[in-house]
Amino acid sequence: MKAKFAGALAVVLMLAGCSAVNESGMAAIVGEKRLSVADVAAIADEVQTTLAESDQAPSIDTLLLNQTTVTLFVRYEISKIMATALKVEATKSQIDKEYAVLVQSQGGENNLAQSAALSNIAPSYLRKYLESQLNFNNSIA
Repeated sequence: MKAKFAGALAVVLMLAGCSAVNESGMAAIVGEKRLSVADVAAIADEVQTTLAESDQAPSIDTLLLNQTTVTLFVRYEISKIMATALKVEATKSQIDKEYAVLVQSQGGENNLAQSAALSNIAPSYLRKYLESQLNFNNSIA
């Protein structure tokens, strides 16, 4: 477990200091999971499309959006590695419950999608974001 966690941490530290994309077309690699530059672009497009639907569409910092996307991917994958090693993975019902709370607190799914996009999180990625939060919380507990 310590070796997997140390390896995952090394990947995070390497990615944190890396601003250039390597020749493989990958924006991030965690274990066997890969996030391509094309995946990052698709997620950025989703965020931009969601924000464009708003009456108050802010200007987008593409670099920050791409960095957030890569960070969330790495965070999600590391949370899964940790939670699996500790046998404390978030369940579908936990994720669904947290998602429902967010939908209700934001006044519906459209408002939640807008709020997520304002935070540079693609609406389609919200459940993974919640899963990573729950995995980290379960791992700490």
